[in-house]
Amino acid sequence: MKGKYIKGEPSHNIDDNIDFQAKYHPPEKFNNFSKVEEYIVHLMHLKAYKNIIPNITGMKVLEIGCNNGWGTRFLSDYASSIKGIDVSSSMIELAQKSYEKDNIEFNVTNGIRHNYDSKSFNVVVSFQVLEHVYDYSIYLSEISRLLDDGGYCFFTTPNAMMRLKQGMTPWNKYHVKEFNSLELDELLSQYYSKVEIVGLFGDSKTYPIEFNRISNNREYALRQNSLYYRFKGKIGNLLKKLYQNKSNINKIKIELSQNVMDEFSTENFYFSKDNLDNCFDFFAFCKK
Repeated sequence: MKGKYIKGEPSHNIDDNIDFQAKYHPPEKFNNFSKVEEYIVHLMHLKAYKNIIPNITGMKVLEIGCNNGWGTRFLSDYASSIKGIDVSSSMIELAQKSYEKDNIEFNVTNGIRHNYDSKSFNVVVSFQVLEHVYDYSIYLSEISRLLDDGGYCFFTTPNAMMRLKQGMTPWNKYHVKEFNSLELDELLSQYYSKVEIVGLFGDSKTYPIEFNRISNNREYALRQNSLYYRFKGKIGNLLKKLYQNKSNINKIKIELSQNVMDEFSTENFYFSKDNLDNCFDFFAFCKK
């Protein structure tokens, strides 16, 4: 039943999944970083926003899944108008309080049908959202409805080939599914006349940092699952909690000084069509 799931256990039901994402997904970190890894992830996301500046300049833009609105605010300096929507009322409230500007509007959506007329936008942006979606038909059809004829939409989503071993489900508890490049192209091509997919890569300074973060999370998830299945039931859950507590104690926090931050920027990342299995994120450009 809706709302009866346990925190940390996303439902395989569209309404419950939206409810889960709305209630529990945390705000995206865009300042006050405590670890290098956090800052690197932010730069990766910022790189995607910077990449679409030429495409959204002077346009009417919708961002779906805006979270706390920092990306919407960034794009507002270039778009003629921009609306940010999210299923989380708390995130939208935070965005409304944080960013007051004439060409920005933030609204809560039910995640199924957005409260705008058809063909209302020249561009739709939905970064790091597709992996959270339960029903792709509803999500992508609604974007197509909102796009003007010949309009563009942009997606980013993590690369399953980098993050998961074969047969593994996502270790990020908010992700329903992660895609490889072929799966992503096949899905998007059903809804858009033109689809181009590139990968986001880091240079020699940033690639090892993000690669190690992903690898550590993946191996941690595999060890947890191994403990659970080896000792199913109450004993297994107890062992998982003990292991998690011990792991948290042993984690070393890398303090992020201004000097360290100055070593990295979005210039340490680049997009390429080659070697997509080894990219961190996919960036998809689609035309209606």
